[in-house]
Amino acid sequence: MPIEGSLDQMEELRAMLNNGTLVSAESSIDVQQQDEDLLTNDPDVEMTMRNRPHTYSQEVTTSPVRLKLPPGQIKLRQPLSTNNNDTRRLATYQGEKPVLVVKVTDVNGLSHLDSPSVMSDKVFGTSGDTATMKSQFAACSFNKLNIVPGGQDSNKISREMSAPGVVEVNIPIDITKSTQGDIRKEVKKSVEAKLGISLPGVFHHVMIVLEGCYIECGWSAYAFVNSWLSVYKGNNYKYPAVQLHEIGQVEDKEMHNLNMAHSGGLDGKIYTDHTCVMGNPLFSDSVGKMCYNAAKNYQFAKAGAWYNDKPEHAISWDSGSKPGTSWSGRIIGVAEYDNNPGDHPIVIRIVTGTDRDLFLGFNRQIGMNSDVKEAGDEVTITEAGNGRVYAQSFLKSTLREGDTYKIDQWRGSGRSLSIKVDKIDTSVAPGYADITMMFGNPPPPTPPPTPLPTSPPTTPTTRSPTLSPTRIVMAQIPTTPAPTSPLSTSLPTMSLPTLLPTTQLPATSPTPPPTSPPAPSTIEVLEYSLENRSTKGSAKGLTFTIRARKDLTITGFDIPPRRNRVCQMQVYTKAGDYRFHNENAIADGWSTVYDDKMKLDTKRLSDIRVADGQEVFIPQWQVQSFVIYCNRGMLIATGNSQNEGVTFAENEDIEVREGIKSKKAFSQYTGYGQLMGKIRYYIN
Repeated sequence: MPIEGSLDQMEELRAMLNNGTLVSAESSIDVQQQDEDLLTNDPDVEMTMRNRPHTYSQEVTTSPVRLKLPPGQIKLRQPLSTNNNDTRRLATYQGEKPVLVVKVTDVNGLSHLDSPSVMSDKVFGTSGDTATMKSQFAACSFNKLNIVPGGQDSNKISREMSAPGVVEVNIPIDITKSTQGDIRKEVKKSVEAKLGISLPGVFHHVMIVLEGCYIECGWSAYAFVNSWLSVYKGNNYKYPAVQLHEIGQVEDKEMHNLNMAHSGGLDGKIYTDHTCVMGNPLFSDSVGKMCYNAAKNYQFAKAGAWYNDKPEHAISWDSGSKPGTSWSGRIIGVAEYDNNPGDHPIVIRIVTGTDRDLFLGFNRQIGMNSDVKEAGDEVTITEAGNGRVYAQSFLKSTLREGDTYKIDQWRGSGRSLSIKVDKIDTSVAPGYADITMMFGNPPPPTPPPTPLPTSPPTTPTTRSPTLSPTRIVMAQIPTTPAPTSPLSTSLPTMSLPTLLPTTQLPATSPTPPPTSPPAPSTIEVLEYSLENRSTKGSAKGLTFTIRARKDLTITGFDIPPRRNRVCQMQVYTKAGDYRFHNENAIADGWSTVYDDKMKLDTKRLSDIRVADGQEVFIPQWQVQSFVIYCNRGMLIATGNSQNEGVTFAENEDIEVREGIKSKKAFSQYTGYGQLMGKIRYYIN
């Protein structure tokens, strides 16, 4: 059921969902409110509960009901234990899962061209197809999860099947003129009438296959959290990776499905981890050999499923909060889990001391994972919750042999955690990666400057070339929880900024912006003017992102003032998409690159020039977040919740994306907005 609430309420719910403390279909919440009605947008459904806490633990329905939370603080009724019903979850991941495929024909005869027998083959492999949902789930689980055509044990149901696991239904509406909600409602009625059951009945999952989409589109397939249902348009039903993505995402009250949240990528977006089918999957009928990332694999193992033969296969390492600890050893890829005589781990959970841990894995590109799109045969580091519950994950780094991933200010110690890939060998079976993790090595001291010679220097001798240094990937994590993830996957999805911290982080010195490469000998500062738009608004603060199409350095901004006043102008920045905001900019990884008083004149733009050494370098195709704050206000273009993070202005060098406006630099968010004025930069 879609949920509406205040910005604070929605972001608190999303934070709890992403870090795993709120679990769909299991958790209940209380909202303390005064003299407020709880209403829905359905005139036939009205719930009024006054002057007492409200508990909501609702199942998703296909009706247009929308649950609106009353004003008040959200309180989780009973936090989940760390064990989190692992025995119950075991049934989620293993055993037989009967699936029903529904081929839909609308009132005008529109239906998918594939016959029921072809659909059965594409999902279950009943005629010999070897790249199916059934085959890939069997491969990823090492035959512990078995997808079967549903309804075979019931003579009444099986008689209505057009092919094993496939039923055909006609609906009395035109799909080219109907909403997705209306289509689902009519399909459900038709299936129930034909089979004589109430869905889901004997089926663990129901796949609706439509000829296409004409209203509320922009998707290939979708599923509902807390439901047994998924919907596919066109040929997407037959792509194994799409099937694994949708079945993996949804869960229901009976725990039939896999309880996997989405997997975000290095760019901070929700679906862009291409090491995992819970990111945007492979859209192919024959290419689909791809499984899950390290965080998901840990979740499988700790639920007692798939990769749980021995406790050594999924381990945790806690460095503690005092420097001086280390771990070294060998890991193998999950794709060779069945060939592991040394009982090496396939995943290591790195305990961070926050509500979001790191998960280390070796992304072996072989066998069931041979079609993986990103970081094949590399070590991956993924951030998620504690690894036991539904939680959005984000890929943080991919490492090759010799690479080091370094996290400064580890657990507030002032020291670093380094993760180094000492060796990768894929010429043997199983392939492996040797890893060393060290907490506490201080950075090497800066050598003193070389004194000037007292006599003319001699002619230098020819030197052999210097080898390139080892690649070191810098990180400022784990400092922030994950970006937002929709509480409901019903269409359309509303994305809102995350506002409330779940863990108080220690104050540290500001993280410097990325070090830029040497500037070109002749710098040509460019200006990108953001055209004035009719939907003008105003704000004191604007948080937004810029994506670089080339290596470039931001040198300043020109902002249209709201009034003629003296303003305290501030600019903050951090690498990646902004994800989580609190009033302590330092603890949240932001760096101050401009902080000065400025006399504003509404007849001209302000002139924010970042000081030398504070310019912000953005590598090609990377995203950088900015906060511009003026305590006297500035003009912006009004945005909306649908377009946060969407590019609204671009040229051949940069993309500028819609952000959120606020009354304070890092708090009191009031809506959405687009930057106006100019951006100054040069190409590196």
